[in-house]
Amino acid sequence: MPIVTRTTEPERSTGRRHSRGRRLPVILGLGMLVLATGLFLFGRLGDPGPAPSSKRVVVLGVDGMDYEMTREMIQAGRLPSFAALAREGAFLRMETCMPPLSPVAWTCVTTGRNPGGHGIFDFLCRDPTRMGESLMPEDGTSRMVAEPADREWPIPFTSYVWPSRRQRVLRRQGTTFWDVLESRGVPATVCRMPANFPVSDSKARVLAGMGTPDLEGTYGTFTYVTDSIADWTRQPTGGRVLRAEVEDGRVAILDGRGGRISPWLVGPVNPLLSRRLADELRSVRVSFDVYLDRRQKSAALCLQGRDIVLRQGEWSPWANVTFVVLPGVKSVRGLVRFYLQETTPYFRLFVTPVNLAPGTEGLATRGFDRYLSEALGLYSTLGMPEETKALTEGLFDTDEYLVQSRLCLEEQLKALRFLLADVKSGCLFFYFSTLDLDQHVLWRHQDPTHPAYEKDVSLRHAGAIRDLYVKMDDMIGEVRSRLTPQDVLYVVSDHGFAAFRREFNLVRWLQGQGILVYRTPAEMRVSNYYAGVDWSATRAYGVGFNSLYLNLKGREALGAVEPRDYDSQVEDLRAKLAALRDADGTPVFSHLYRPHEIYPGFDSRRGPDLLLGYNVGYGPSDASVLGAWSEGVLVDHTTGFSGQHVMDSRLVPGVCFSSRRLTARRVRLEDVPVTVIKEFGCTPAAGMTGESLY
Repeated sequence: MPIVTRTTEPERSTGRRHSRGRRLPVILGLGMLVLATGLFLFGRLGDPGPAPSSKRVVVLGVDGMDYEMTREMIQAGRLPSFAALAREGAFLRMETCMPPLSPVAWTCVTTGRNPGGHGIFDFLCRDPTRMGESLMPEDGTSRMVAEPADREWPIPFTSYVWPSRRQRVLRRQGTTFWDVLESRGVPATVCRMPANFPVSDSKARVLAGMGTPDLEGTYGTFTYVTDSIADWTRQPTGGRVLRAEVEDGRVAILDGRGGRISPWLVGPVNPLLSRRLADELRSVRVSFDVYLDRRQKSAALCLQGRDIVLRQGEWSPWANVTFVVLPGVKSVRGLVRFYLQETTPYFRLFVTPVNLAPGTEGLATRGFDRYLSEALGLYSTLGMPEETKALTEGLFDTDEYLVQSRLCLEEQLKALRFLLADVKSGCLFFYFSTLDLDQHVLWRHQDPTHPAYEKDVSLRHAGAIRDLYVKMDDMIGEVRSRLTPQDVLYVVSDHGFAAFRREFNLVRWLQGQGILVYRTPAEMRVSNYYAGVDWSATRAYGVGFNSLYLNLKGREALGAVEPRDYDSQVEDLRAKLAALRDADGTPVFSHLYRPHEIYPGFDSRRGPDLLLGYNVGYGPSDASVLGAWSEGVLVDHTTGFSGQHVMDSRLVPGVCFSSRRLTARRVRLEDVPVTVIKEFGCTPAAGMTGESLY
C-alpha cells in the first residue's frame, strides 16, 4: 500500500493548547467573550455537558487473557494484584463475540456495537464483485479507495506517472467511544487500539494498534541476511532471505547474475511508477553496508551515514531510515532494528520489518505519535511487533523469540507509565499485544498432548505463558499504586485461548463434497486464492478464519446459487458441517452460526452466510485461510500457531476486571465502552447496543 507522509509539521504538543507571552491578553479577552456566550446559551440550550473533573477512567486491554487460566492462577496465589482488584471491585467472565478474532472483538469495544452493527467479521474479507480467475482476499478492517478514479497519467519526458490519489479508509461503522467523550468535553487518550488504522479524524489523542502495516504495506515483512547455504533455500512466510557472502570482512549479497551488491531494506511502493509493473520493481530500496569481525564476534553496520556496532546476540536501538520516492521532492521515513544473531561459523543478521515513522499519515491524531517519540524515544509502530514468524519459520529459537517479545512488552510498559503521569483527567485506553502472540506460539510447550510438543525444548519453556501472566499482574499492581481514590480501572480482554491440535481444510472438504469445483485436478493442487475454480458449478467458498459464503447470484459476480435457494443451501451446509466428526468421534464444530440469528439487523450483503464455531482443539489450516486445497481434510497441526482462539466464542471467554463494584452479572465486549461513557455522565451514541455494567 502506498504510504503518504504528512505535508505539514504536526504540533509538538499533546494537542491541548497553552497560552504564552504576548497572546495572553488576547486569549483572556476571548475567554471572557466565550464565557459570556456560554452563560447566555446555557439558559437557552441546557447543560452542554458534564462539568470538568480530575477523574480518570483507565481501561487496559490485554489481548488474549484467558478467563479460566486467570481464575486458576488467582486461586493458586500467583496473581495477587488481580486478586486484590477482584476483591475491591469485580472479576467477571467476558463474553466474546463470534467470531472471537481480535479485529472483530476490539471493534466491539471501539464502537459499543456487535459485529452485525460495526461490520467487521474477520482479518480478511472478499469483494464479491471482483471474482474472476482467482478470488484475492482483502484486508477485513480497511480498504483502498481512489479519487477521482483508479487511473494514472504518464508524465511527459519522464518514467513517472501521475496517479489518482489512493488512500486507505476504515470499513468500520459506528461512532467510537472516544469521540462520544470528546464531544462532551471529556479528554480521551487511546493508545494502540486494534483495527484502527488509518486513524480517523478525532479531537482525542489516538495511536493506531494491531492492523498498522509496515512501510511495505504488509502486516510485517522482515529481512534475513545470511551466508548459510542451508538457509538460502528458505522462503519464510512474512520475510525474505538475502543470500550473502563474506569476503575480507565485508558482507555482500549475490545478485543472481554473478555480481555482488550491498544488503538492502525494502520500503514503500513508489506511487509515481506505473502499477502495471510488479511491486518488487516499484518498491523503493535503501542499501546498507555490513563489516564483520568474526574474531571479536561483532559487526559494524553503516546505514545512511550512521554507524551501528553490534556484538553477537545483541539488538540495536531503533534506527531512522529515509526512502527517496522522488529526489529532492518526496521521501518517506521508516524505523528498523537489527539483531546480530550469529557471526561464526555463519553470518546471520535479522532486520525487523520497516516500521512507519512517527508523523506518517494515518498513524495517529493530533501529532500524538510524535509527542510520544519526543518523550520516550523511537518505538515500534507495527500493529503486531512480536516476531512470531521468525519463530514459527525456524529463524529464531524460543529463547530468542522471548527476548524479542519482552523488548516489545517493555516498550509498551514504558509508554503506559508515561501516559499514567501525562493523563490528568478523562479516559486512558491502553492495549497490550504480547500475551496474545506469546500464547499463539508457546502454547505447545505447556501441553504434552500437543502434536508439536518437543520434550527437551518444551520442558524448559512450559511455564513461559504463566510467567507472562505474572508479569501482567506486576503491571496491574504498579498501575493501581498510581491511581487516586476517584480513579476507576477496568482490565478487559477480547477473548481467551485454547490448544490448536487439529487443522481443518475447508477448501478440501467443500471440494470433496462437490460444493466447490475446480476446472482440472492439476489446478486444484497448485493454486491459492481459489485460482482454477469453476465458479459456475461452485455453491460455496470460505474466506478468512471462520467465514463461509454462498456463491449467490446477484451478489457474487459469478454466482451460481439462486436467491430462492439461499436458506436451504445454508441449512444444508450447516447440517453437513455439524455432522462432521474426527476419527475418534469428536465433533469438529461446537456450533455453526447464521449471523442474523445472533446479530439482529445483520446485512447479508456485507458479511458471511455462516460462521464456523470450531470445537476446542480445532481450527482452520493455513492453506484453507488462503483459499488453497491440500491433502487431508483433518490432520495434526504441527507448525505455526499452537494456541488459538478461532473456536466457538462460548469456549474462549475473556476477562473483565473492575475497581468498582458492578451490578451486571453478564459482560459483553460492547458493554465496556458504554460503561466508560456512563462513568463521565455522558449518553452513548446512536447505534450503540452495549449496556452499562453498573
